[in-house]
Amino acid sequence: GQIYSNEINDGVSYGIYLYLMEESHVHSNVLDEAGESGIYVTTSDKIFVYGNSISNSLLVGISLMSTTYSEVTVNQLFDNYNGVYFIFSDDNKLSSNNISGTSNLSISLASSDLNLVSNNEINNTINGIFLSGSNENEVYYNNFLGTNDDSVYSYGLMVFDLFSYALVNSNTFESNYFSGFENALYYDNVG
Repeated sequence: GQIYSNEINDGVSYGIYLYLMEESHVHSNVLDEAGESGIYVTTSDKIFVYGNSISNSLLVGISLMSTTYSEVTVNQLFDNYNGVYFIFSDDNKLSSNNISGTSNLSISLASSDLNLVSNNEINNTINGIFLSGSNENEVYYNNFLGTNDDSVYSYGLMVFDLFSYALVNSNTFESNYFSGFENALYYDNVG
């Protein structure tokens, strides 16, 4: 199925919510203040999220929860609290997105393995990319530009294990650019 060319404003929980879907396309939508999450995909496979404009989400612009073999590409995300979250989501692709003005995390991979994060432009953000309990991800050719605000404690890349059983192993970071963060790279409790 397809969800496309919608304009969604002033939502409460989710702008677009997909549950137990397979081989669906979500594209060319404009979401502004659509609620907690602009686009929320859970327990789904082969979902293609592309060409959307998402702004002013209370929690996250795009979230994949327990979702596999999906792609999030060529989206414009601006002024959201968080940009893109992958939670318990494996074998996905996040590429060629423009994420700006996030108040917290631009990209977060939590307990998510074997994902490709590439060619994204992240700018005017507090924190670039956060990994926790996530393994064998590939992060290539992204530009992470912070706020250059010394009054805010910020990270370009944070690899962190919240729990001793949620180790972060075998991730590859190559040819990424970081600028304007108090700490470019931060590793804590990494296996």
